[in-house]
Amino acid sequence: AERALGLAPSRSKSLHRSPTLEGRRFGETLLRSARFECLTMAMIFGSAVQVGLQTQQMATDMVSEPPWQYRAADLLFCVFFASELGLRIFVYRARFFCMWGWGWNLFDTLLVLSQILEELLLASAGNTDVAAGLNGLSPSYVVRVARMLRAAR
Repeated sequence: AERALGLAPSRSKSLHRSPTLEGRRFGETLLRSARFECLTMAMIFGSAVQVGLQTQQMATDMVSEPPWQYRAADLLFCVFFASELGLRIFVYRARFFCMWGWGWNLFDTLLVLSQILEELLLASAGNTDVAAGLNGLSPSYVVRVARMLRAAR
């Protein structure tokens, strides 16, 4: 009766293999792989290079809004970093904020959330003065420089 109510562990191991648990195991394997780490570092480096190139072009052309290619790259980096963060939170659950390196995890979370917030503000502002003001020296530039510093550690 206790097993039927879920109060005692089941003897059957097949019930313990849920799709969520398998997904978390796969995610952890992916996160710990050298290839994924290299991809993440390449994306961080690419993001920093993109910020430099965008800043240079905007200063050279004396424009307040970046060309569409840079905006597309910004969105690509935002989606990648948000996906990576989501995968880490899915795999590690609440431990993500209390395991070794929790400070960096919190830092990454704040960086990604600020980048998402900026993208949402830019999307809702369209071509108004708000969008132009955000594109100047935006928080995402600071975010990317901070992320590069974190990667350098």
